[in-house]
Amino acid sequence: MAKTTTTPTYSTLIKKIIKNETVLPYIKITNTDHIKEITEAKTIAHNLTLQARALDKHAEEVKPKIDSSIYKTALTQQISSLGLLGIFSHMSHETLTILYNEFHEVDKKQTKIFLTKRLAREVLINGVEYFKDLSEATAEKWSDFFECEVNDGAAVMQEIKMMGFEVFLHELPVSVLKSLLVTFGFDLEDFPLNNPNHYVYSIITGEPPAIKEKKPVKKIKFVKTKPTTLHNGLSFQDIFQHFNKEELLDFCKEEEIQYVSSLNKRSLINVILEFLASGKKPQPKRQLTVDESEIGEDQDIEEEVVQEVEEEDDEVELEETEEKEVTKTKTAISQKLVKSPLKNSPRGQVKTK
Repeated sequence: MAKTTTTPTYSTLIKKIIKNETVLPYIKITNTDHIKEITEAKTIAHNLTLQARALDKHAEEVKPKIDSSIYKTALTQQISSLGLLGIFSHMSHETLTILYNEFHEVDKKQTKIFLTKRLAREVLINGVEYFKDLSEATAEKWSDFFECEVNDGAAVMQEIKMMGFEVFLHELPVSVLKSLLVTFGFDLEDFPLNNPNHYVYSIITGEPPAIKEKKPVKKIKFVKTKPTTLHNGLSFQDIFQHFNKEELLDFCKEEEIQYVSSLNKRSLINVILEFLASGKKPQPKRQLTVDESEIGEDQDIEEEVVQEVEEEDDEVELEETEEKEVTKTKTAISQKLVKSPLKNSPRGQVKTK
C-alpha cells in the first residue's frame, strides 16, 4: 500500500501518467507538427522491429523515441479543455453571455454551444492573463466554481486542470486505471471492490479509499440429515431446509390443523412449531354478526316513525284544503257585495215602497 502524507501536485501526476504507456493512446495530439513527429518516430521503430525480427523472430519490439514534452503539452491542453467544458456545462446561457460580453464582440447567433467554444478558446489561449482585470460581474460568475480568488489566475488554472484531470481519468478503461495504480505505487489487493471511483480517488489523492468493513456473514445452523418425522425440538431451519411446503401441508392435514392452505412456507412452519410445542391450532378469524332481534326492533321503530310522518302529512294536507275552501267562500261573498245595490244607496240602506 502506498503511504503518502501530501496530495500529489499536478506536475507530479502528469509525469507519472505519461510514463505509463497504456495511457498514451488516450492523449489527443492536435498539433500538426507533433503528429508528424510521432508518426515518423513510430515508423522508424516499426522498421527497426522488422529488421530485428528478420534476424531473430523472438526479438523484442523497438519502442519509438518520442519526446515526453509532446505528450505533456497535449495532455495539459486536453485536461484544461475538459475542465472548462465541465464548468461551462453547469452555467446557464445568461451566465455565459455575461462572460462573453467581456470580448465586446457582435455575433448574431450567441448559442450556448458557440459561447462555450468561444470562451474555452479564449481561456486556453490566454491562460493566467485571462483572469486579470475581469469586471466585477464576470468575476462574480467565475467565483462560484473556484475555491481560490478569481484574480489569482495561476491558482484558477490549477483548479481547472485538476477538474479536467479527474474527468480524463474517469474516461479511461478500468484496465488502464489499474495499470496507473501500480505506476503510482498501490497494491491492487487494497482495492477489493472493482470500483473506478476508488481508483480515480487514489490516483488523485495518493491515498487508498476508505472502504467500509463487511459485516460478518451469519451462518445458518441446521441438522445435516432430514428428520424422519416432524417433532418437538426441531428448529425453524431444520424444517425449512429439509421439508417442502407440500410435506408441511400433508402434516397439517394428518393432525387436523385447519386454515393453513393460504399460508406461505415460513408462516406454515411457524404454525407447525407452535403446534408441536403447545398443541395449539390456528382458529378461524372472528366475523362480526348482527342480532336479528335488534334488526326487527329497528325496523319496527322505523315503520312507526314513517307512519307518524305520513299521518302528520295527511293532517297538514287536510288543513290546507279547509283553508283553501274558506278563502274561496270569502272571495265569493266579496264579489256579491260588490254587485249589491246597498253599496249604491246614499245612506247605505235599502229603499222601500
